[in-house]
Order: sequence, then C-alpha cells, then structure tokens
Amino acid sequence: MAAVVPVLMLVACGSPTPEPAPHVGTTGAPITDGPLYDPPKSFADQGVSLTKDRKALVGNEAAFTITAKEGSSSDAALNVRAIALVDGVERWVAKTPVERGPGDPIRLSGGQVVWAGLARGSNGFDLVVGGLDARTGNQTWTARTAYPGGASPQETRTSVVAANDAFVAVVAGSFGALVDVRASSATALPAGFVPVGLDDRIVVGLRTSGAGTIAQGLDVGTAKVRWTGSAPVRDLRAAVVVPGLAQFVEDVPAEPRTLLLGTGDGGVRATLPESPSCSPAAQDVVVCVSYHDVTALDLAGTRLWTLPDTSTGRLNPEVAAVYAGLVYGRAHGGTILDARTGRDVATGVGRVPDAIVPGYGVRRDDMTGLTSYRATG
Repeated sequence: MAAVVPVLMLVACGSPTPEPAPHVGTTGAPITDGPLYDPPKSFADQGVSLTKDRKALVGNEAAFTITAKEGSSSDAALNVRAIALVDGVERWVAKTPVERGPGDPIRLSGGQVVWAGLARGSNGFDLVVGGLDARTGNQTWTARTAYPGGASPQETRTSVVAANDAFVAVVAGSFGALVDVRASSATALPAGFVPVGLDDRIVVGLRTSGAGTIAQGLDVGTAKVRWTGSAPVRDLRAAVVVPGLAQFVEDVPAEPRTLLLGTGDGGVRATLPESPSCSPAAQDVVVCVSYHDVTALDLAGTRLWTLPDTSTGRLNPEVAAVYAGLVYGRAHGGTILDARTGRDVATGVGRVPDAIVPGYGVRRDDMTGLTSYRATG
C-alpha cells in the first residue's frame, strides 16, 4: 500500500503547512507548485485535459495512449505516447516494431510501459514484447517468439494481460506466451491455456478442453501444472486481483457465483453472488463491487464489511476507484471510505475521480476523454 507522506499527516492534524515537497515530473525537472498528497482526499476544481482516449493508462506522472497523434490512422505501427498529468503536455512518443491491432497491447508495470504485438518474421509473424522506460520512452528490453496463428496483426487480438518485474504474460488470439524479462526470452504456454494473471512464481489462467474451461495455475519456470480448479468457469472478469487471490466466475446454468481462489493452491477462499468486479485495496484487502453491494475481504476470504448495511442505514456508494487503502465513491456526494473497516474517511468530497495516483485524480468521460485534477488534500 502506498505510504501517506508527512505532508498529509501534518495537514490532517492541523499543523502549519510545511514547505511544498518537490516531486519529479516526466521531464526530470522538479515540480514545486504544491505538496504531493498521497493518498489524495480532495481535488482541484479545474482540471487539465490529457487525451480523448478513454482507454489510456494512468501512471504516477503521465497517461499513456497507443496513438502518436489523436485521430491518426495512417501509421500501422504501435506507437506509445506519454502525456504529463501536471500540464497535459506530450512528454514523448515511442515507436515499436509491431503493428497495431485490437486488444490491450500496453500495460504499466512499475516504471515501465510493457507493449506487445505481431511483427513480420522470417516465416510468417512473430509475437514481440518489450518494455519502455515510463519517464523517457527509451526501450529497455525486447523478446521475440514465433506466432503460430495465421491471422494478420489487424485481425489478431493481442493483449498484455499481466506484468511484474520478472515476467510478462501475453495473449495473441488463442496463443499464450510467458516472457522472462531478465533473460529477454519468450516461451509459448501450453495449448489451450490462456493466462489471466501472475503471482510470484505462478501464472494463473484458463485451461480449455472438450470438457469445458477450468482455472489453473502453472509454474512460471517449467510451465508444469501446480493446481487445477474443480469448477467450470467463464472468461468473464478472470484475473489475479492481488498477490494470493484470483477471481473467476462459475459457468453454471443458474445464477453464477464469483470464486476467489488462492493463487498458490487453487483453493476456494470465498464465494460471492453474481459477478462483481474486484480490485486490490491493499496488500491483504480486496474490494468487490456489484450492482447491489460493495464487499471487502482479506486474503483468507473473510468478509471485513459489506454495504449497504441495513442495521446502520448506510448505503453502498457508487465506487469510482480503489487506491492505497481507500475506496472513492459517490453517494449523495463524494465519499471516501477506509477499505479495511468500511468507515467514512471523508464525506462531501466535491470531485471523485475514476483513477487515483500520487498527487492526482483522473476522470474518464465518454465525450471529453481523460482529465487530470491536482490533489489539494
């Protein structure tokens, strides 16, 4: 969980406002227009327009899109563009060697933007994966493996489904690959296995055969099966939510349930009605949001709290974001909850962004795209 900087603690206690703590922008120059609140609890009224692309990724200092120029379709290459949150100015554009196609071909991992796509090789197409330094756009590593599919890049859905400091899991069509970042090597995953997430030495995914689809965990080094789930599942919302816990939705004729499985052994830690969207709130807390309620659980599957709560008359908020131990939502105005206890941290919050990073909140809008708002408390 992100640490609360001393600036926040001093302000919350009513102490004199300290000298602004400079932070480093994407250009490398310090930005000294105010303290960097983390986690933020209030935001400026005026925002900075970033991009029209609602699917842009939001990092600590910039938003990242996959078009060099908004609205441009003349270049078939996958280009990654960084726009600074502080002023909306383009910081860099990096051109990759792969062709652009459908899917989610970029993902943030630490200080890197990981990308993937298909490029022409000596015999058909290759799957190429690489990493860019998020501050400079410089290429840091690449890995390449033969792609067995016959479709073109424009017809192949390619996505970076998970990434950490050591490994990257990629899917191109029905082909899955695991990349060893340190060795810059890519290995094909077993046929019928589609990765959905990584957790330390385990790659978690969906194994499909004639009998249906089940959850499965493989060893990242050997691709040997570490565990196999017992219940048929769908590909809906399948993901590693937080280290130690993965989410799958049962494939049953009746009303489906969501299964939270331990990533180390595949054991069922908890079941939830319907198919909520679960997000990490801390290293050991997840928050699951459905149409009807909001529930927080720990890694053992123990329910910490649920809203609405009829005994206290508390409503469930419309959750916009979960970040650094806080739940940001809307319920008769903006509200912020403690993710571990469900108690109010702040109410009457004027603006509730859809993405939170240190010092900023970002709103996503169908018409205007992404707008960043500086944290004011």
